Amino acid sequence: MDHEIKFRFWDVKAQCMIDWRTVRQTAFNRGDGYGLMYLCFTSPEFIKMQYVGTDKNGKDIHQDDIVKEVYPDYKDDDLMDEIILKERIRVIEWRRHGFWIKAEGVGWEGEELWNWELIEVIGNIHEHP
Repeated sequence: MDHEIKFRFWDVKAQCMIDWRTVRQTAFNRGDGYGLMYLCFTSPEFIKMQYVGTDKNGKDIHQDDIVKEVYPDYKDDDLMDEIILKERIRVIEWRRHGFWIKAEGVGWEGEELWNWELIEVIGNIHEHP
């Protein structure tokens, strides 16, 4: 799978999101050699969020995004004859070796992101905590 590597950044001081296109275009536009890209990756004033993939609507998914997940549930676990689709709101986060949907109360730390087409980005924890 060919996966694009890109980021976006939350500017803690200015309280605004900086997209990857802006960071790349202004990477070397300062005379001192320290462009916006350098600052975003090295300064604690910027929170970096890596690109994960695209959601069911083609919108970019990043670390710290709030997503709506649709998942199947069964009326009768033994028979699994009637499937009910349910929704839940989750957060995308990095765990040890990959991106996960943060899940609480399921007996373990989360669910690995294996099917991005079943989720929809509805916000992020920085702009919509």
